[in-house]
Amino acid sequence: MLIIFINGCAATNENSIDESMIELRRDALSKIDVLACLDKGGVIQSVCKFGMPSCVVKYMDAGKTCSDNSECAGECRIEDEFVEVGTRTTGFCSVDSDPCGCFQLITNGKAEHAVCAD
Repeated sequence: MLIIFINGCAATNENSIDESMIELRRDALSKIDVLACLDKGGVIQSVCKFGMPSCVVKYMDAGKTCSDNSECAGECRIEDEFVEVGTRTTGFCSVDSDPCGCFQLITNGKAEHAVCAD
């Protein structure tokens, strides 16, 4: 009987977590100006681990070699093989405005700390 009680609690807890995530997503979506997103050429899509809605804009200069964010519509970054912080290097302009993933920003031709955003 104790096992049934624990399983019942786990199911109830999972349901409340699911309901909380649905409410968080709904709240995030209500704060997005959909028309402004579309005007920028963006699309509303789920991002990151929890699938939060966000306006994601693709950048025309995606993949262009860069040494600073000022050279890109988005960010100048390394996404694959990170280098030591402060190393002089180049990166590539980001593909879109999706804030999630692991990357290392390049500023003034130097690598910053790697960041993983989820």
